[in-house]
Amino acid sequence: MDLSFVTGLFVGCLAGIAGKYLLQNLIVKRQNVEDNKNIRLEWEQLGKDYPHFISQIKKDMNNPEHQNIREFFVVDPLAILNTQIPRLRYDLTDEVLCVVDRLEHLGYIEKIKTNCLLYKMKDDFIALIRAI
Repeated sequence: MDLSFVTGLFVGCLAGIAGKYLLQNLIVKRQNVEDNKNIRLEWEQLGKDYPHFISQIKKDMNNPEHQNIREFFVVDPLAILNTQIPRLRYDLTDEVLCVVDRLEHLGYIEKIKTNCLLYKMKDDFIALIRAI
């Protein structure tokens, strides 16, 4: 084998790997920008559709007593709750269920596996609520 052939083969392989890596990063960045834009638009639409619940959760999260609370219940107004962990509580209505389902779909909250409607708020959701 000739030295120039081996050198060309090696340089060609490196160029191919570098090109694929750069192209992959470009595609992933573009998809992330589009996904973030769609999530932001859905969040704005959620705020327009359900301003009462969004303002209520914002008020609760900005309360200094609730600074470290990351979970909330959605329960019947007459239900009695007794938990060791401090949690927020919202009344069980059709509007609240719709908002919670959409928030879960957007990835801002996740349902905790229990026999009731208990949700955990993610940190980016809390930051978003406090930034409003």
